[in-house]
Amino acid sequence: MKAINVYFTALLLMTVVVSCQRDTYESELESKLNLFLKNEKVDYEYVIIIPGSGCTGCITNAENYFLSNVGNNKIKFVFTNNFSKKQLFIKLKKTNLQRSNIFIDNDNYFYLRDYDKSIYPYRAKVINKEIVEVTML
Repeated sequence: MKAINVYFTALLLMTVVVSCQRDTYESELESKLNLFLKNEKVDYEYVIIIPGSGCTGCITNAENYFLSNVGNNKIKFVFTNNFSKKQLFIKLKKTNLQRSNIFIDNDNYFYLRDYDKSIYPYRAKVINKEIVEVTML
């Protein structure tokens, strides 16, 4: 009986430890964003990562959010994993994508292909040029 209690206690502790750990995708994205923000002159409130392919409905919603908020200079928009820059320009208007709060990630630095979650748009909350939270948009 005592062995069973020890087993369940150990199992409970392992569950708590594992559930409290941050997901590696969010952690890696946070690290990359923190490095990126060090070179930015503007102190943004949010960074929005929008992949070019993946969850179609999610990406469409994120692109609509972009079109509604492109003029908000407290939001940095990052477009990554795009097959065609020309298509992106046509879909979201070239003049919108040439603003200072837009970054087109031609090198796919923010597209973490080893993670399934990279197909979804993400929002990072920024305070004093430091990422404090990364969530799916």
